[in-house]
Amino acid sequence: MLSPWALTLGEIGMPIIASTQRLKTLTMRLYSDRHFVGGPSIHGPYSLSAIMGREARDGAPAIRPAIRLHVGVHANLAPDVVIDGELVPANSDAYHGGNASDEIAALASLCLGVRLRVAGTSRLSGIHDHGERHPPILLEVPPLTHPGRLGYEYIPAALIRPGDLGQLGRLASFPGLAEEDQVALIRAARAYAAGLWWSNEDQNQAWLQMVTAVEIAASHRQKGHSPPEEPRRRPLAGPVGGTGNCGRRDARQGL
Repeated sequence: MLSPWALTLGEIGMPIIASTQRLKTLTMRLYSDRHFVGGPSIHGPYSLSAIMGREARDGAPAIRPAIRLHVGVHANLAPDVVIDGELVPANSDAYHGGNASDEIAALASLCLGVRLRVAGTSRLSGIHDHGERHPPILLEVPPLTHPGRLGYEYIPAALIRPGDLGQLGRLASFPGLAEEDQVALIRAARAYAAGLWWSNEDQNQAWLQMVTAVEIAASHRQKGHSPPEEPRRRPLAGPVGGTGNCGRRDARQGL
């Protein structure tokens, strides 16, 4: 895992830029079924800007390009494979199946409670010296398809939450977290974002991802603490502790 702020000075949140360093810039396209306002939201070498678009003719929310994520890489992110002539043991402690852009999208999805997913890289500069003009390389980004049926929404709250990039202020606290806290937060955010994205297409898989997010957060919170007291049990409404769909409906509103 590449920490989204691995390229910044965590204490002051400033990007590391030196004239002697070689760097590259990338622009990613993020898809969502929400229209975003505000921004750009800038966090060290990362910035998120809203892409203006038109509503669908029938008014039904649909997946579309919604955010441009711009990344400036000012350090060598490739890990050392050989040190002192010896292969470095593999370390997957922080692995979550994605890259730094996926981490940013997942954190933003978690902060705002909306669907957000990286579609691909649309523009990159290639490695160059700081201040050097370098022609950009433009790449085709295949569009993401809408998960589930259009006009069908299993989590209605995901469509009424504000898509305001100005509400991403919590991302500024990420550099101050300990490394193990960052890893747990990213993994939980990735599970939450995946569950929310696929909730209209595969409810069972989405529910599994949501539970995984809660388990990751709860397990990490309990590390280093005394065993928790036995929780008081109370009857649950809905399909778990009773009949009807009230419990499931209430749960959906909170996702």
